[in-house]
Amino acid sequence: MIRRRRPVRQRATARRAHNPGPSECSQALLAGSQAILAGSQAILAGSQAILAGSQAILTAPARRVIPSTRAMPITPLHFGAALPFQWALRERFSALAFVVANVAMDIQPVLALGFGVPVAVHGWTHTLLGASTIAAALTASAWRLPRRRAYALGFFVGTLSHVALDSCMHHDVSAFAPFREGNPLIARIDFDISLVMLLPSALWLLLTLWRMHRDGLQNPRPSWRERLLGM
Repeated sequence: MIRRRRPVRQRATARRAHNPGPSECSQALLAGSQAILAGSQAILAGSQAILAGSQAILTAPARRVIPSTRAMPITPLHFGAALPFQWALRERFSALAFVVANVAMDIQPVLALGFGVPVAVHGWTHTLLGASTIAAALTASAWRLPRRRAYALGFFVGTLSHVALDSCMHHDVSAFAPFREGNPLIARIDFDISLVMLLPSALWLLLTLWRMHRDGLQNPRPSWRERLLGM
């Protein structure tokens, strides 16, 4: 099959259609420049808005953010405070009494926050006087049990350490009430003590579970009640 070539005039016309002239190129460049200019103006306007917002933030009066005291108590975070006493006193200290004391300390916050009872979140129970009263009541209730001295020490250490730690976490704790109101300790704390207590509390839990497992292997005869009272 023989391909026929187009005439010269037709080839020139087609070439001009595919290759725009100088005027068309200039118009395209002008349109592109106008689009770039409009985009630059939009970017400039956005930058000015961001600058105005930044200046408003910098010139606004600083407000001190006070942590909320309406958070539910996380009682297990207090358990890590038992580690040094268990290590130093061994059998003369009861970890079970320490845990029971900390749970008893947070009954008032649970009633206030969880059930809407009209009582203070951290009221008289979170004072040194109230904590000592709770520890004395728990000691009296467990006085006929074996190892009562270890229980008494665990109760008092549990309640008093609970007040000390909560004084570092909550503004509404008045540890020295009714003799002195306010919480001067938390003003000196510039970090979240609850995060600090995560590691020792987790370590205490692991050590307690390991100890119960070890005691069960060494002496499988005692019941779970006897093992629990032996903690």
